Amino acid sequence: MPLRRRTRFLVCGRVLHGANIASATLLRRPEKLAGAVLLAAMVPFKVPPTSAVAQGKRVAVVNGRADPLATPEETTRLIEDMNAAGAEVTLTEHPGGHTIEPVTLPLIAKFLHGI
Repeated sequence: MPLRRRTRFLVCGRVLHGANIASATLLRRPEKLAGAVLLAAMVPFKVPPTSAVAQGKRVAVVNGRADPLATPEETTRLIEDMNAAGAEVTLTEHPGGHTIEPVTLPLIAKFLHGI
């Protein structure tokens, strides 16, 4: 199923902190994105959002449980911040580290298909 023409969706990995840029965009300029798949993502801001700026935005967080950078605690805080901003967050964890694991790709495809 193709994405609608006006839908802006961003899939970001770890290259140049793309997932962190996407999560920051969702929290500061949510009108720029329809949602995001955040791969190996970390918390973008020290201070969490104070309003539901990302209301209704669909976000998938795909992080490794052994990630030394995006630790499980960091992942929990990112999800809390996204929820506080009104986003609908789906968490997909894998046993790896700060990587994109092939086992997560079908789950990401399923998430995107639901858009």
